[in-house]
Amino acid sequence: MCQTCTPETPASETKPISMGKVYKYRNGESAKVVMTDRPGKDYKHLPVVSMSDNGYLRCHTSDGKCTDVAAGARDLIEVGPYDDLKLGEPVMVRDSPNGRWKRYHFHSVGPDQRPRTIAYAHSAWVTEDRNDSPNYVSWGECRRPTAEELAAQGL
Repeated sequence: MCQTCTPETPASETKPISMGKVYKYRNGESAKVVMTDRPGKDYKHLPVVSMSDNGYLRCHTSDGKCTDVAAGARDLIEVGPYDDLKLGEPVMVRDSPNGRWKRYHFHSVGPDQRPRTIAYAHSAWVTEDRNDSPNYVSWGECRRPTAEELAAQGL
């Protein structure tokens, strides 16, 4: 079934790949998981099959490691809800579902997988030449502003 994979050693059971999630390859290309329970005793250690945009099939261990490319370029990486946000992009943030939305600039995703902005300065641009480290603020929710919210700010 896969075009370049061969049976390999068992994968670590750290975070299994799931059909219900969105993934990309480590090199940034989009990937679609087409199977997580590949049949056959010869492939019990490579149960996951993915397909690239050009239709190329790849085999993976249950935790997403690909065996056909050096340095893990085709390992599967789960796409997070904030992966498409860029540093400095205007965002709306709040701490709770009933909280008031606040305007900030996106900075990064923290180790706890929550979206972060920079306190006080509102962007990395302002803190770039400062001697002190930026103060990050983690938020419960983060989204792009609507067209109406941008228009209200003259953006």
